[in-house]
Amino acid sequence: MIFTDDKMLGYGSAQRAFSDGDEISLDANYRRAHLPLVNPSHPDVIAIDEDYFMGTYTTKRNSLVLPVSDERLRETAIFIGLEKALRNASFSGKIAGIYWISGKICYMQL
Repeated sequence: MIFTDDKMLGYGSAQRAFSDGDEISLDANYRRAHLPLVNPSHPDVIAIDEDYFMGTYTTKRNSLVLPVSDERLRETAIFIGLEKALRNASFSGKIAGIYWISGKICYMQL
């Protein structure tokens, strides 16, 4: 399994060291989709644009969730391979695993 890593995405070239008094400018995508969820009263929020209203879609979205026991899922070759690939990926320290334990969803660092 091949994943895109930070080097391929060019994040390093976008890094910048800030000094006291420097300001950060937020791009339109962030101001439309994320900033309203993080800080809805921020003056740079784009409240209504394209398919967003205050960081959420205005067009209905659907999800399909199927109940599968954690034990059975972890026995499948596909899940075992995916989990192994994620644990060994360069970005593994940046993601969390989701586990169903005693009726509760628990998040753990992989």
